[in-house]
Amino acid sequence: MNLLRIWYSNIKIKDLNEETKLNFIIVLSYIYILMAVPYFITNSQMNLSQVPSIVQLLSGLGTLVSIRLFGSYRTTAHMFMAASLFTVSIVVFVYHHFPYTVLFWGPVLAVVSVYIVGLRWGGFWSVVIVLTLIPILLGDPTSFTVGKELIEGTNFRIVAGVTLAMTMASAYMASYLFQRTISRLSDRLAHSNAVLKEQHQMLEQSMKEKQTLVSIVCHDIASPLMIIAHRAGYAKPENVEETRDSLARIRKASDLIASIIDNVRTFEAVQAGKMELALQPISLINIFQNAEFVFKERLAEKNLKLKYEYENPEDLYVIAEESSLSNSVFNNLISNAIKFSEPGADIVVSAKRVKNSVVLEVRDFGIGMPENIAANLFKSNVKTTRKGTSGESGTGFGMPITRAMMEKYGGKIEVQSKDKQSHPDDHGTKFILSFHGEEDEKKQGKP
Repeated sequence: MNLLRIWYSNIKIKDLNEETKLNFIIVLSYIYILMAVPYFITNSQMNLSQVPSIVQLLSGLGTLVSIRLFGSYRTTAHMFMAASLFTVSIVVFVYHHFPYTVLFWGPVLAVVSVYIVGLRWGGFWSVVIVLTLIPILLGDPTSFTVGKELIEGTNFRIVAGVTLAMTMASAYMASYLFQRTISRLSDRLAHSNAVLKEQHQMLEQSMKEKQTLVSIVCHDIASPLMIIAHRAGYAKPENVEETRDSLARIRKASDLIASIIDNVRTFEAVQAGKMELALQPISLINIFQNAEFVFKERLAEKNLKLKYEYENPEDLYVIAEESSLSNSVFNNLISNAIKFSEPGADIVVSAKRVKNSVVLEVRDFGIGMPENIAANLFKSNVKTTRKGTSGESGTGFGMPITRAMMEKYGGKIEVQSKDKQSHPDDHGTKFILSFHGEEDEKKQGKP
């Protein structure tokens, strides 16, 4: 059992410094209680009054009970000071024949008061201590066994009172300087901790951004690399046409990888504040065509068809950055649609202009996803990756990256999904993306 914390049940502590002071008070209270026992024995042997021992015992117990009773550190601290002063006063009053009792305990209480209740209240208690002990002292000048000649040859009351006052003042000043020094050191330590905390947060943010960049590279170059790996097997000397077509696709996939890497470098510069992300009008038709190239083999493997629904291509210009829109946003949605679609199904891409916005929807009729996965789909710290209908694996990077890019564009993305198990007749997933559309007067001069 922790003998310090058993008194903590109701008390509110604002910081570590206050907790340390409270522990100090509790320890002193235990000392009061424990020391009362040998005092009882000693006083019995010497035929002395037991009143100081009883008062000391009650002071320790009273302080501990006040912690539970009032639940306030400041109240407990003042209760402790009052109990301690009362104990010392009783000791001085009863044991007046012991020398130097007042001069010792008065300064000690002054130092303790400054530590546990601060400079202002410490000064208050120092004055109270002086005003309490001096009358006791002056009431009996023989409190100090210092010799008959000294007492008779001087005005002992004045000397003793001045000595006590000067000792108390010295103790308070020493405590004041000590407290000021500790306060300055605490301020410096707090400042250093704040600086270290800020640097730690900056380092964490930097590492998080680096991780995001690595995730983008790993995620976005996967599809072009699959094209290269797939088409490399068709490059054979005896099949010139197939080889020529494969080399052309490999070359285009290589250019796409180079574009992705360049885009990641740009994104890194944007994150570092070295440049602004160059947002400009981008044709969704070009984005669609790039997806057809990237996913040609994967669509064929599962016998899937991409179907497009839109009216006027001139309305389908969105404000974005082309490489990231193509690879990190749209291609990611198509890749997921392929992954979770059953062989032979359709993937429907629709786009339309709504006032000054362009709404893009990507819908599949695959296995869908449960509500708990859909709710956490865009969170990087929650695992949402699952196997596809043909056993395809994933990294879980894609959707958080997609949302991050949409936020960079000033757009929005949301998901609607019905899983096959709960909705056997109407299942699948739909992503809805909202972009800022290009203003009509800026359309002139587009390719």
